[in-house]
Amino acid sequence: MLALMHLINDKKITRSWAMYDWANSVYLLVILTAIFPAFYTDITSVDGSDKVQFMGREFVNSALYLYVLSFSYMLIALISPLLASIADYRGNKKRFMQVFVWIGAGSCAALYFFDVNNLY
Repeated sequence: MLALMHLINDKKITRSWAMYDWANSVYLLVILTAIFPAFYTDITSVDGSDKVQFMGREFVNSALYLYVLSFSYMLIALISPLLASIADYRGNKKRFMQVFVWIGAGSCAALYFFDVNNLY
């Protein structure tokens, strides 16, 4: 119990989590609410049309963006408890963080190839 209290009161750990939370909040505010919706709408608007084909159906581009965003948050809500349990049980939270940071960075880099023909 004393070791746990030491971790709770560790200023370095508290500062690290505060910086992580700050960076994540900035990402959500700037990228998800300001930059990416405008980028997506611009990329998927062809000849003044806001319609896109996705999985055999036609969607308004801004609505499709919101559907995909909602689906991704639902997926996160479902698998986060499982992944957090695994990371806690194995004691490799830092490794999980590294893997997901690399997945996120790779996904952002893959946006270079994103256009109306590559919605998947």
